[in-house]
Amino acid sequence: MAVADALIADADSDRAEAMRAELTRHGHVVEIVADRDTLLAGIDDERIRLLVLAPTLGAEPVATVLTALRALSHASPAVVVVAGTAEELPADAVRQFAELGAADVWELPHAVTAADVRLRLVLAEFYARLQAENVRVGGEFAILRRALDLTGTGFVLTDPSLDDNPIVYANEAFTTMTGYPLDEIIGRNCRFLQRDVTDPQSIAVMRDAIRDLRPVAVTLRNVRRDGAVFDNEVHIAPVRDERGQVVRFVGVQVDVTAHREGRADRLALAEGSRRLAEAALRRTRFLSEASPRLDATLDRRAALDALALLAVPALGTACLVLSVEGGVVRRDSAAGAGAGVQEALDALPAVRSAEPGDPILRAAGSVDPLPLDSAQAALALSGAAIDGGPLNGLHGFAVPLPARGRTVGVLVILGPAPLGGDDAALAQDLAARAGLAVDNARLYEEQRQVAEQLQRETLPERPLRIPRASVATRYRAGGAGMRVGGDFFDAFEVRDGASLLVIGDVTGKGAAAAALATIARSTLRTAGQYETAPSAVLRTLNVGLLRHRAETSRGRFVSVAAARLTESATGLEATICLAGHPPPVVQRADGSVEVVGRGGTLLGFKDDPALPEETVTLGLRDRLVLFTDGLSEGIESADPDATVAQLVSGHHRRSLDDLADSLLDAAGSGSRIDDVAICVIEVTADGERLLRSV
Repeated sequence: MAVADALIADADSDRAEAMRAELTRHGHVVEIVADRDTLLAGIDDERIRLLVLAPTLGAEPVATVLTALRALSHASPAVVVVAGTAEELPADAVRQFAELGAADVWELPHAVTAADVRLRLVLAEFYARLQAENVRVGGEFAILRRALDLTGTGFVLTDPSLDDNPIVYANEAFTTMTGYPLDEIIGRNCRFLQRDVTDPQSIAVMRDAIRDLRPVAVTLRNVRRDGAVFDNEVHIAPVRDERGQVVRFVGVQVDVTAHREGRADRLALAEGSRRLAEAALRRTRFLSEASPRLDATLDRRAALDALALLAVPALGTACLVLSVEGGVVRRDSAAGAGAGVQEALDALPAVRSAEPGDPILRAAGSVDPLPLDSAQAALALSGAAIDGGPLNGLHGFAVPLPARGRTVGVLVILGPAPLGGDDAALAQDLAARAGLAVDNARLYEEQRQVAEQLQRETLPERPLRIPRASVATRYRAGGAGMRVGGDFFDAFEVRDGASLLVIGDVTGKGAAAAALATIARSTLRTAGQYETAPSAVLRTLNVGLLRHRAETSRGRFVSVAAARLTESATGLEATICLAGHPPPVVQRADGSVEVVGRGGTLLGFKDDPALPEETVTLGLRDRLVLFTDGLSEGIESADPDATVAQLVSGHHRRSLDDLADSLLDAAGSGSRIDDVAICVIEVTADGERLLRSV
């Protein structure tokens, strides 16, 4: 049975199960807990990488849970997020919870289920951003821990921008050397190790060097937490950013008590520590520059190309990014140092088969870099030996690209000489960041495709066709991120041959509203096969919405404006029925404007809605304008006294398209941005009809 790498702490079992299903889709193995004690016990497992907390855990607010997590004696590698509905989260949730150690806040929809597309879309967006941000934040400390925790050399970073230049990082060797636990080290100046046995002159030399922002090396007699005295050889150097400003001091500390009589041993230890610190800082600088470039795009191809270009020439002279599926290896991107190497890489097979034992298959099934000698490098490049050319005789590594518990590709880095162990570690760190960037792009693409499909289902596939009328339609979703909305429109023939033009608005925005808009549009079309009156068609939709609410214990309301259009001797007869929807506007051929239709009841609200009908005669060149409240509210937010009728009146003699475009522009002119749909028809002579695209 797989070991959990994510915990969900939420007493709401339905929501927790929905979250479990979505996180499992992202590659996590998830365990659900419902109380703080179980949570704190579970976080002791270093394999836990993600912790999702509800705003309250039983009767306990999440702030106290976050405080308890911070008070743990060990540093957990888990990323902590708080997830809840807008009503459960305080107004300043991001700031408040970030100060307590949370990496992000997820705002979830109400009453989600494991099959609910709302959770999938909302959480995919938050999760992708969280993972990308988590790679950048803390990257420096992750590298230093990895490089230094297993050494016998104490290593600290201090922050001169803070009062008294306190320690902001210390490795495990420093805690072992001094006997102080980490919580008694962080935030203190290093002088807490000094006592009356410490030489004042050495202290002065070290203090002056720090004040002058220059390196220094001294040997001090320090005192451990238990009172034992030890000789501490200290090397301090300033660390500058790209502007030359000192942002940290590095302190390398070696216990030379047993070697104080052996100068050569001391120098060897100090030199090894210096090289180790320089290597760690070099890797930190490289990865701090690489991460923004990898995170700068949500296009998978661009992310792969950025990865290949980052590796050359920093890590080698040739780099390939490969994907593996079954026994097939595909080249996704390649970069070479120089035109000759690039041409040779481009000439390699874009797709090749891989036999068992192929280095790429082995790397894809591993978690560590796979060293490649020249023969194995040739197999990794082309599946066969390479005879001559700039790729002949290269050595390097094949590194898996991990993301959310799976491998999304293999990074191959090659050079003319065998690459060192530090190069392999740096390549592995780069691969970890790149794997997430590539997978984030995949998630974004999936989310975009789902959003586009949802939106396509809310709108007609072809321009609307109405006898003796030209039609112009416009649509714009007002949601953030993957823009989908709950507004819809359609025109279709009802049972007696008349045309029914409908425009509607589902309460809310985003994927959930779009999904219900699709159902509403389909229901209206079906009802039109059996009914002729617009009120009867809308009553059928009302029954469906009430049933949906009863079966799911949740629901949304829908407003609709329906116009039954029949041909007459002079033009069209329009029978208007409104269900909680803004009334349409008629613009006569002479430029005069009137508002038509009588208010009715919102659908999905009650069993017997009021749905009055009103008939209007439309003559040649008269126009009927139907719209959703995204237009009226957008106009009013810019000018409280403005109305849609006034705006339409000001566009007399403009073309149908110009009128529709002007209305859409006006909807976005104010402070309130919502979904908006607009349908404008103009009565034409027999045989004259223009179709306008959305």
